[in-house]
Amino acid sequence: MNFRPVKMPQGYGMSPVNKTTWGGGIIHDAAGDGKYHLFASAMTNNCSLGAWSSNSRIEHAVSDTPTGPFIFHDIAIPTQAHNAAPIVLPDGTYALIHIFA
Repeated sequence: MNFRPVKMPQGYGMSPVNKTTWGGGIIHDAAGDGKYHLFASAMTNNCSLGAWSSNSRIEHAVSDTPTGPFIFHDIAIPTQAHNAAPIVLPDGTYALIHIFA
């Protein structure tokens, strides 16, 4: 196998501070700002992963490329939301499917 060097940071939540994040999905807004929008679960209140059911939220991060780096933009869904699944609807609008704990 011929591997290429790893670019850091990898994934979302590693920089500028390391925080626990998981799952998520990316939508490319080709018709709008041209950026890639990530929606991922993230821990809140400096809690450990064991408290995910009451201390997770969905964060929105943006990048110029699908491989990142993704930069925090805003909180898409506040605490007690996770497992984000952004989708493009038939009319071209977006929806964010998720679950509450």
